[in-house]
Amino acid sequence: MSWGMELWDQLDNVEKHTAWGLEFVDKLSKFAREKADIELAYAKQLRSLVKKYQPKKSSKEDDEIRYTYVCAMENLTNEVGDFAGQRELVAETLMGKVATELLRVHTMVKHERKTMLMDGKRHQQNLENCGKQLEVARRRYEREFREWEKAQQLLEKTESEGIKAEIDKAKQQAAQRQRAHDESKAEYAMLHSTFNDEQKKHYFTVMPSVLKSLQELDGQRVSAVGAALTITASREQEVLPIMSKCVEGMKKAADSVQPDTDAQRVIEAYKSGFQIPGDVAFEDLSQAGSHDLGASGKGKLILWPWKRTKGPPAEDFSHLPPEQRRKKLQHKMDELNRDIAKESDQSVALQKMRDVYTKNPQLGDTAILDPQIHENKLRLDKLKQELHKYETWMMEVDGKPLSRSISSRTSSYRVSQGPPESPTPTCGPSQPTSSESFDDEFDDDDDGVYEAEPQKQCRAAYAFPGDSDGTIAVAEGEALFVVEADAGQGWTLVKRQTGQAQGYVPTTYLLL
Repeated sequence: MSWGMELWDQLDNVEKHTAWGLEFVDKLSKFAREKADIELAYAKQLRSLVKKYQPKKSSKEDDEIRYTYVCAMENLTNEVGDFAGQRELVAETLMGKVATELLRVHTMVKHERKTMLMDGKRHQQNLENCGKQLEVARRRYEREFREWEKAQQLLEKTESEGIKAEIDKAKQQAAQRQRAHDESKAEYAMLHSTFNDEQKKHYFTVMPSVLKSLQELDGQRVSAVGAALTITASREQEVLPIMSKCVEGMKKAADSVQPDTDAQRVIEAYKSGFQIPGDVAFEDLSQAGSHDLGASGKGKLILWPWKRTKGPPAEDFSHLPPEQRRKKLQHKMDELNRDIAKESDQSVALQKMRDVYTKNPQLGDTAILDPQIHENKLRLDKLKQELHKYETWMMEVDGKPLSRSISSRTSSYRVSQGPPESPTPTCGPSQPTSSESFDDEFDDDDDGVYEAEPQKQCRAAYAFPGDSDGTIAVAEGEALFVVEADAGQGWTLVKRQTGQAQGYVPTTYLLL
C-alpha cells in the first residue's frame, strides 16, 4: 500500500490532504493548551476554595478539643487540595508534553511538506515542458508532411504536363520539402523518445519517491497525534487512582463525624466544675429580726455561680471556672515539663562534652562550656520555679496540699540516655538553692510533703563516685532505699540495702 503506486496522478489531492492534516495537528495542539488552561483554572479555584473554607486554628488550645466534624471538614478540604494537585499534573502534561510536542511536529511537517511538494511540482513541470515540446515538434512534423505531400503532387502534375522548366522547379521544391519533412520527423522522433523516457521516469521513479516521502511524513504526523492522545489518556489514568483515594478520603472524613463524641467534647470545653445550686431558702419577714432581707446577706438570688470578669486574663487562670482552670494549668504544666526535659537533655549533652574535653584537652577547652552550663542551669531553675508556681495553683484548684505525685513530674523528665551533669559541691545537699528558698513560704502547709517512705526502693541508672562531702558512691544498677526524696535541689538521700551507709546521690542518676 503505497501512495507512489496508488496515487501516481493525485499529487494535488495529496497536497490538500496533508494541508488538512496540518490543520488538524494545530487544532489538537490548541485543544491541549486550552484544556490545560481550564485544568489550571479549575485547580486554582479549588485551592482558593480550600484556603477559604479550611478550618483555621484560633489558638493553641484548639488542639486540645478537636470536634470530629471540624476534623472531618479539614480532612475533606485537604483531600480537595490533593485532588486539585492531580488536575495540575494533568495540565502540566498537556502543556509540557502534548501541546509542545504537537507544535514541534507541526513546524517540522510543515517545512518538510513544503520542500517535498515543491520537488514534486518541479518534476511535474518538467514533464509538462517535455510534453509541450513534443506537441510542437509533432505539429511541425505534421505541417511539413502536408507540405511535402503537396510538393509531390505538384511534381507529378508538372511531369504529366511535360513542361521542362516547370518540372525542374517542381523537383527542386519537392526536394526542399523532403529535407524539411525529414528534419521535422527526426526532431519529432527524438522528442517523442525523450518524452516517453521522462514520463516513465516521472511515474515510476520520481513521483513515487516524492509521494512515498509525503506518505512517511504524514505517517509521522498521524503517529504524533496518536502519541499525544495516548499521553493525555495515560496521564488521566495515572491520576485516577490517586483521585479515587481522594474521594475515598472524603468519604472517610464524612464517616468520621461522631455526634456523641462531639457532645462529650463540648462538655469538656465548657464544664465549669461547680455544683448545681440548691433550693433558695424562704425568708419570712414576719419573723422577728427578719424585716430586712439584705441584712442577712441571703436576699440576693444567685442564679449563676460564675461570671466572666472583664480585663486581661489572669496568669493563674483564676478568671476561669475551676474545671477550665484545671485544664489550662495542666496544659501549662505539661509544656513546662517538656521544656525542662529539653533543657535537661541539653545539660546532659554539655556535661558529656565537658567530660570529653577534660579527658582529651586537645579536643577543646572546658572553659568555653562553663558559661553554657551556667546558663542552662539558670534556665532549668527558672523553669522549675515556674512549674512549682503552676503546681501550687493546681493545688488550690484541687483543694489539697501539693503532693509529690505532682512536684516529681520534673524528675521523670530528667532520665535520659547518658549520665547528666553532676552538681558541684557548692550546690550540694547541705546548701539550699533558689528553688528551695522559693518553696520556704509553703513549708508551713507542706511539712513532710517531700519526705519519701523509708522503704521506698530505687535503682542507680549510672555509677556515681560520691567523692563530695555528704554523698555516697553507688554502682550502676545497684538497688537502694530512698530515705529522703528530692526537694527540688537535684539530690536524693539514699541508703544501701545492706548496712547503714547512706548519702546523697544526684536524682538524675536514679530510677525512682
